[in-house]
Amino acid sequence: MGGQYKVFPKKLRIILVTQLILQLFFVVIILQMGEFIPLWFSENTTKIICIVMAVYLSLNTVMNFISKSKKEKYIMTPLSAISAICFWITAL
Repeated sequence: MGGQYKVFPKKLRIILVTQLILQLFFVVIILQMGEFIPLWFSENTTKIICIVMAVYLSLNTVMNFISKSKKEKYIMTPLSAISAICFWITAL
C-alpha cells in the first residue's frame, strides 16, 4: 500500500483482511502441491491456482520494488520474490 499509512483506515483494513485470507488459502495450495496435505481440488486445478499465485507474487515483487516505502522496497521485495520463485518451482 505504498507505506503511506502508519494506521490503516477502516476501509483499507477490509482489504488487508481479504489479502490475509487469500494468502492463507495460497499457503494451503502450495502445501497441497508439495504433497504435505491432501488435495482439496483436482491436481490440475491446484496447479492452475499455484500458477496464478506465482504471477500475482511476481507482480507484487515489481510493485514492492517501485514503492516509495523503504520497508516495502528492502524487506517485502525480497520476501515476495522468494515466494514467487517457490510458487513457480512448485507449479512447474
